[in-house]
Amino acid sequence: MMGTRLRVTASRCTGCKLCEVVCSKEHTGCFQPTLSRIRISADHSVASFAPGVCIQCPDAPCITSCPTGALLRPQGETRVLFNRHECSACEACASACPYGGIFIAQDGYLILCDLCAGRALCVNACPTGALEWGE
Repeated sequence: MMGTRLRVTASRCTGCKLCEVVCSKEHTGCFQPTLSRIRISADHSVASFAPGVCIQCPDAPCITSCPTGALLRPQGETRVLFNRHECSACEACASACPYGGIFIAQDGYLILCDLCAGRALCVNACPTGALEWGE
């Protein structure tokens, strides 16, 4: 891992959605972007795209907003981890995320980037450098 956090440069994103496909395959075993931990939003009126993904904020407002402790950051780690068994599906974490990086699945539980256990496959899949490792 070259850096400690995921860095997003939206101006480089072309909307190819390779990151979504790779992420969904890694986490679910199928190519289903609606289950991806990264989502590309498009503004077709100005032909721009923006990846939405958890960038593992240092202050992590999602963690402090969670009333059940389902989100945590282990000591010495960058990743925010999710414990589904502790989650009440209240969606407070998604509301608290300043980057739109937490998604709610059809079952009401959150979908959160875990950096592919430190491999962040979306970074490797991104052909334009819109996703990078950074400090």
